Amino acid sequence: MKFTLIRRSKVRKELGGDEVQRGFRLALDRFAGRIRDIRVTVDDLNGPKGGIDTRCTVVAALEPSGTVTVHADGVDAPQAASVAADKLKRLVAKVLERRRGRSQGHRRKLRLALREG
Repeated sequence: MKFTLIRRSKVRKELGGDEVQRGFRLALDRFAGRIRDIRVTVDDLNGPKGGIDTRCTVVAALEPSGTVTVHADGVDAPQAASVAADKLKRLVAKVLERRRGRSQGHRRKLRLALREG
């Protein structure tokens, strides 16, 4: 799983790339074989004014194909990244569950057709 962190709009350098990467890897460890690439972009929306103004956008490329995207806002970059990692974990689980359901449903229909034929 390739990991890329992009900081925009004067996001403080105190956002450690290793810390963020570790958080995403912990959250997504069970999907490591199903995620090809993760791109995390952290952006300070309104500068040094304070408040909930840091946005974390994550795009994950899935195996064998497809992408999922989540956005999370927070007071600072680590909080926004943590929320985004949790959202991404839930979304990837949901997408993979749907895929598995489709393939199982297809196999079930195929078995029924073979029995009837």
